[in-house]
Amino acid sequence: MAIFSRSSRLPVRQPGASRPELTDPYVPSRPDWNCKAPGCGQPWPCETEKAELLWTFREARLVLRMYLAAHMQDAIDDAVRHPFDVDIDFWPRFLGWVPSVAPHPAGPEAGSGPAGATGFPC
Repeated sequence: MAIFSRSSRLPVRQPGASRPELTDPYVPSRPDWNCKAPGCGQPWPCETEKAELLWTFREARLVLRMYLAAHMQDAIDDAVRHPFDVDIDFWPRFLGWVPSVAPHPAGPEAGSGPAGATGFPC
């Protein structure tokens, strides 16, 4: 806030600023963005990390998307600096798998809408 109040501008984003928690073994290795967890090595976020992220951000999907978008930007920066023989499809890998609406924790209530309605927005 101090920088913004003095200059009326936000600070410039620094590559690598979105560092994952060190306690999580399912973190990305850089610059290849594969999972560092022992025995995993899948493209990050791997299936285990996706499930963990969905649980952690179950009530804050927008925040999850922002978190993953920051990682995607870091991965794009790494791909530009360290080109690989493998092309990465960034959108499906980082953001495309996140459901757009968080389901209600208790599920749809019976009789809460027209017959056959799921209770979830499209």
